[in-house]
Amino acid sequence: MNNKKKLIIGIVLGIILVSGITYAILTWTSTRINLGITSDCFTIDYTKGGDITGSLKLLNEEDLITNDNKFTIKNGVGISSANIGINSNCNIEGYGRLLLNVTSISSAFTTGGSVGSLKYVVLKNTSSITNPSEVSVTSLLNQSFDIEAKGSITSSGTKDILVRNLSNTEIYKYLIIIYIDNNLASNDVIGATFTGNISADATQGKLNADYTLQKLNSLNSTITVDTSKTPDFSTVSGNNGVKYNSDSTTVSNQGDGTKGIYASEDDLGTSYYFRGAVENNYVKFGKYSNDLYYSTNNATFYSIGANCQSGYDFCTKLASTGDDMYWRIIRINGDGSVRMIYAGTSPHENGYDDNDYKTTIGYTKYNFNEDDNTYVGYMYGTAGSSTYDETHSNTNDSTIKTFVDTWYQNSLSSYSYAIADAIYCNDRNPVSLPAVGLTGTGVGTEYTAYADASRNWLAHNPSLKCTNKNDRFTVSNDIGNKALTYPVGLITTDEVSFAGAAVRDLVNSTYITNKDYYLYNNQDYWTMTADAYGPMNTSTPEAFVGIANYNGYVESVAVSRGINYVRPVVSLNSDAISRGSGTMIDPFVVG
Repeated sequence: MNNKKKLIIGIVLGIILVSGITYAILTWTSTRINLGITSDCFTIDYTKGGDITGSLKLLNEEDLITNDNKFTIKNGVGISSANIGINSNCNIEGYGRLLLNVTSISSAFTTGGSVGSLKYVVLKNTSSITNPSEVSVTSLLNQSFDIEAKGSITSSGTKDILVRNLSNTEIYKYLIIIYIDNNLASNDVIGATFTGNISADATQGKLNADYTLQKLNSLNSTITVDTSKTPDFSTVSGNNGVKYNSDSTTVSNQGDGTKGIYASEDDLGTSYYFRGAVENNYVKFGKYSNDLYYSTNNATFYSIGANCQSGYDFCTKLASTGDDMYWRIIRINGDGSVRMIYAGTSPHENGYDDNDYKTTIGYTKYNFNEDDNTYVGYMYGTAGSSTYDETHSNTNDSTIKTFVDTWYQNSLSSYSYAIADAIYCNDRNPVSLPAVGLTGTGVGTEYTAYADASRNWLAHNPSLKCTNKNDRFTVSNDIGNKALTYPVGLITTDEVSFAGAAVRDLVNSTYITNKDYYLYNNQDYWTMTADAYGPMNTSTPEAFVGIANYNGYVESVAVSRGINYVRPVVSLNSDAISRGSGTMIDPFVVG
């Protein structure tokens, strides 16, 4: 077993003012990296190199980071290297962490005018220079590498800068960069200092939700699992729901009294979900780089309003350049990634009456066609097919998938380093419900109910598991169908139910409204859960999917008759959140 040693970083900064222009010279000196490990099965491919020395300069971040999420090595950055994996002779699972341990840091970087300017970035080392003793700024000058993680150094203490599952078939090679962003540095860095070290550890077992739960708990002690209550999904969270009976009578004060974090199983293990009017699941992540407009006339996003408003085009401005993006955490996935839903360009209280649509990215149909089972798909196959596989092949993008993908490409693609390739479930598993005349097999125009209808309309028993691999939408993750272009999707009706809304009761023709849970926004917005194909509301058969509606319950609407709002869902890597407390005034922050 190797002994753990540390990379000691000493930083001295000076500023020279010439003709009103600020220059900075930073010197970084260091001993070597040597990564500690907890088992002989964890291995570090490491050769002792010389001390890291050099002058670090104020650099403009836009000269370092490209739009395709790559970082270019330039003179003026500090660089070091680490390789980590599992010994090929060992058949164990494990995950490793790179840690930045800050022992002292000047207030200029924490609360002063230069807060956020001292930064780190972890890169995937795909160069031919993989021996740490040979890695230097000179040897990699002007080469570009994919960003694995990045963030600012704004406080003392220890923070994870990278955590990932390890393999016994591959050594993972990383470059660790420290630099100062000229855009954020101010004169108060004169005489400022920073010292710290980089260390690592490895743990047997896979990353899971417990790891992330503990990390979030260290930032906010209220992030704990409630084991004292069992949610009742036939009603709503809290105690402020209103039940509407089939005879038009109402009953107030409905609910199971739940508010907090609870556990359920998903396809990757135990998941921890937020329920009710919680106030500790706010995240600030991403920033709009351009004004963003949406044309409802031709379903196109624009960054220039004049283009959008030409002719008879009706246009909605979604965001302005520089606007922050806010999110609410739905749950910690079983692999430790953090699933969250878009919540606008400013944080909003629970129960926000969103008449200005600010918690959505616009509105659209789910699909423009509805006359076949295929159109319940987030991606769909061929209408009129005679087999299930042809009907539900993931061949064509739905209208809403195109909408979400275009928004992601315009607004979030530069943040892909922090986003996990998680499962987004479009459950198209057919079930037979003869009581409502839906007994088909999901083929062509057979009147068909999908699993959500049985699971939530009737049994009120939501699930975070996705039965069929074909319905588990992923980008490249083998646990899913690998059909996505971008790692983004929509919420499921099950997740809305877990969060605190009740699904309309199909048997008793009753529903319970709930405006006192964190997903409520006074708008109808789409889920990606298939419900049925048949003549449910009219004499004409149509494809139906679930929505969270403006009254605060879950119902089904036809994919082409409904023009509803859109709230994208992404999952952050388990190490992405590094600070904040998750409250509305102090949201969790990535990096």
